[in-house]
Amino acid sequence: MKRLYERIYIYTWKSTRIITTTPSNERLIRHVDSVLEDNYNSFLLHISDVA
Repeated sequence: MKRLYERIYIYTWKSTRIITTTPSNERLIRHVDSVLEDNYNSFLLHISDVA
């Protein structure tokens, strides 16, 4: 199976581990903030799929 991503970045946001392929920046932080507030469970499932 081919690896989809070269790098995976791990952040901590409000005591929650965030795994993403995008380097940290303000846009990402804002996006993560809104996604976790509005759709927390779906976002965690997405993280599991990526990891």
